[in-house]
Amino acid sequence: MYFGLRGKVALLVLIATAASALLVAKMLSDKSEQVLREHELVDLGDEASLRGWTLSDQIDGLRDDVLNLAMDPAFGQAVQQGNLDEKKLRKLAQSISQRYWKRHLRIEVFQWGDPLEKHRVIEQKALIPHKDLWLPESGGEATTGYHISPIKRVKVNRSDRPAASPEGTWEPLATAVAPIALAPTADSGEARSFVRIVMSLTFGTSPRHLFALENLDGEQLIRHDEFESKDRGNDEVFLSFANDEAVKAALAKALEEEETSDGRVEEKPKVQRLVKSEYVPLKSPYVFQEGVPGEKLRQAIDFDDEEQDEFLEDLGFKTVSNGRFGGLRSGVKEVRVLAQTPEKLAKVKSVVTAKLKERYGAEFDQIDWRAPVVCDELHAWAVVVFAGSGEQQRPYLLHYAVLDDELASSIQYEMSTLRKLAMLVAAGFGLIGFLASIYFIRPLKRMTQTAQQITESHPEKLHENLAKLAETLDTRRRDEVGDISRASKRLFEELIASNDQLEQRVNDRTRELRKANIDLEQANDQLMSLSNEKDAFVAKVSHDL
Repeated sequence: MYFGLRGKVALLVLIATAASALLVAKMLSDKSEQVLREHELVDLGDEASLRGWTLSDQIDGLRDDVLNLAMDPAFGQAVQQGNLDEKKLRKLAQSISQRYWKRHLRIEVFQWGDPLEKHRVIEQKALIPHKDLWLPESGGEATTGYHISPIKRVKVNRSDRPAASPEGTWEPLATAVAPIALAPTADSGEARSFVRIVMSLTFGTSPRHLFALENLDGEQLIRHDEFESKDRGNDEVFLSFANDEAVKAALAKALEEEETSDGRVEEKPKVQRLVKSEYVPLKSPYVFQEGVPGEKLRQAIDFDDEEQDEFLEDLGFKTVSNGRFGGLRSGVKEVRVLAQTPEKLAKVKSVVTAKLKERYGAEFDQIDWRAPVVCDELHAWAVVVFAGSGEQQRPYLLHYAVLDDELASSIQYEMSTLRKLAMLVAAGFGLIGFLASIYFIRPLKRMTQTAQQITESHPEKLHENLAKLAETLDTRRRDEVGDISRASKRLFEELIASNDQLEQRVNDRTRELRKANIDLEQANDQLMSLSNEKDAFVAKVSHDL
């Protein structure tokens, strides 16, 4: 196949344009990916600190709720007089301790030393083993003031949410106890009444993050995944963070007490970031997948609807035994799922799809699932949290992690838009370059075609055709094509002039040759005449002799 100059130049323009556009896009994509990754890791530290502050705030909220109940006159009189039934007393308690009411698993009123059967239970969202119902140790201070327990990991059976497991689920609990101000006291000869609140400190599971909490004795209070078999070995990964030398050094510094210039012990922040660990390998991988709802489903979802938030939270509880579900709220328009195996991931997706179809009906069109991502590395921040206040403040070690492959896939997906845009830019500029090459090369092509016609024409019309070609050349252009046109025109004019001069010389030579021929013919005639005269003279002389 003949590939002319125009095609070659156009191809070079296309290649150069596409290569430059893709190279720039790749450079921008790599740089953007690096910036986004660093930004995500900074955000991870902020989220870890926020999770620590949330935990500390929950402990403070538990203290506030138990003290509000203990000090409230109406509640004290109701307990003292016993004039309210359980329903009204529960409603009164809810109005007083409403800050974290949804997290209070058990609220009860009792007298010190009474058996558990005599405790008056006001609220109970879960069955808690009796051995795990905490009370401060007996003594003089136990029956005075406010007391809060350390965080304990307890298996409970919840009645306020779908059962994830028939055996119950492990949850971190904190218990607060306070004497009721208006209840009978020891001074009056009657036993004093106390209020006890057992509060859950659980956090919602996320398909993007893993969260673990332990005390300084190395005891796990919140596992990164309560439904993962310990045989998978990932608990060892999170427990190993506490043994990291950098974490130990940072933790020791955070626990040091520093005195101010006036001799007072300086109060430390309740949450302190310690060390970031990057590219930590997991013992067993996770599988992550993200899906984009169809147009109709996206329009049907109200991202600010509290009822929908409750539906999504309930859906998360239904899937937690197989994996994690997230998204479709707080501005996140994608569906996200995480599981330990592809089989469990398929079960989570099946439950999520079925429940969304059930809720949205005809408005559910589809979920466009992206390729699953196998995640075998994580980044984690270690954070120390001081929960409680005064002498009852206790430190805990929190680990907040993000799966690296999931993070990379999110960044790469965001960068795919840039790559697509780069392809469009490359194609667009390539087309522009192709048209530009045609514009610039077209006069050359026309000159080439004309030259071919001239060479194929009769030789006698060569200079005439050259003259016509010289007249058609665009010598006004200021580019290379114009330079070629001007040079070609000068060449053609010189060829025409040379041809004219050659014809003139040929004509002159022809005239001179004709004149010489005439002179030769005249001389020849004279010679012939002389020859005849000579022959006649010789004959006459011969006759006379």
